Amino acid sequence: MPAHWRGWALIAACVLLWPLGAAAEPYGGLFVGGAFSQRNDVEQDLFAGTFEDVHFDKSVVFGGKAGYFFDPPVLGGNFGLELEIYHFRPDIDTQTVAFSTSGFSGAVQFQRADLQVTPVILNALYRYPLARSADFPKGRVHPYAGVGLGAFIGRVESRTTVLDVNTSFSDTDVKPGFQATAGTKLFLTPHLALFGEYKFVRTADFDFNLISKPGTRLGNTTIEIRQLQFHLTTHILEAGLAYHW
Repeated sequence: MPAHWRGWALIAACVLLWPLGAAAEPYGGLFVGGAFSQRNDVEQDLFAGTFEDVHFDKSVVFGGKAGYFFDPPVLGGNFGLELEIYHFRPDIDTQTVAFSTSGFSGAVQFQRADLQVTPVILNALYRYPLARSADFPKGRVHPYAGVGLGAFIGRVESRTTVLDVNTSFSDTDVKPGFQATAGTKLFLTPHLALFGEYKFVRTADFDFNLISKPGTRLGNTTIEIRQLQFHLTTHILEAGLAYHW
C-alpha cells in the first residue's frame, strides 16, 4: 500500500476507534446535491503558457459520511469528527479563451477535458442542539459548522488533436485540499434526520500529464503531450439523510 494511503487508513481507523474510549454518538449518512466550480486559469506547462478564465461545468455531487459527536457538552454543544467521501465532475467543455505565453497573446480554443474529482475528507465539527423536548431530548434541530482536510483524487481524460486518428488519453493526480462546512439537521425521529449543507472547497494545484499512445501525423510516427495545472475552488450545496445511534 502506498505511503499516503497508509496515512489515510490510519486517520480513518482513529476516527472509528476513538469512541471506544469515550462516550459518543455515532452516525452515518448519504447525500446528493450540486457542485459549482469557479472559473480559473489553467497552466499549460509544455509551452509555459496560461489559458485564462477557463469555465468548469456545474455537476451533480453525491457521497456518504460517518462520524461521532462526543460528550460532555462544550458551551451547550458538542464537538465531533467525521469522515466523508464524495464525487463530482466539473468537466471543461471545448471553449474559446485567452491564451498568453512568451511572445504570444490571443484567443485560442481549449480542447474539452472530462474531469472527475473524489475527495476523502476528515472534518472537525461543532453542533448546537435546539428545540429540546421529551420526544427529542438531544434536540430536534442541530445547526453545525466545521472545517476539514483531505486528499482530492482528480482524473482528467481528453482526446488527442494532432494525430491522424484521435484517441483518448488520461492521467490521475492526488492533491491535498480543505473545506469549510455549515449545515443544519432536522430530526424526523430521535434517530433519523434530514440535513442540508453548504461546502466551500479549495484544492492545491493538480498536475496532469496526458501522454498519448504512438500515432501518425503526416506519415510520421508521433505522440501528443498535454500538461495541465490548475486548482479547484468549488461551492457545494447538498441535502441528505442521516441516522444517529
